[in-house]
Amino acid sequence: MPCDIKFCESFTEVTLYGEATAWDVMDAVQRMHVQDPHKERADLWVVSPTSVIPLSAFTPLIDALKALCKQVSTGKPSAIVSTNALQRAQLSLYLSEASALPYEIRTFESREAAVAWLGRMAQPTRKDT
Repeated sequence: MPCDIKFCESFTEVTLYGEATAWDVMDAVQRMHVQDPHKERADLWVVSPTSVIPLSAFTPLIDALKALCKQVSTGKPSAIVSTNALQRAQLSLYLSEASALPYEIRTFESREAAVAWLGRMAQPTRKDT
């Protein structure tokens, strides 16, 4: 498995290494889903600079996430970190397909910026208080 999953206090962190197939990514999503079936935790995906996620993985991944999210009306956000410009360009295509999911997803160039955004997203809004 070209990924590590770490369940942190306020989010789940997935680090992808090497070439990840659609099945590898879906396996990571399934393992996270078992621990958090209602997506009550944010997730942070860190894509190593040498990772390759084929464009053909995006559609099956979105379809799998939609199926898992049928029981979730609004899930916690997802942040994706990539320091590689080509990966970020590919991830922008993923984000356009992922806009149908019931939670927000953003990409970042640094883990620190992504963690800060996830922290801000966890703060209650005036509507929530």
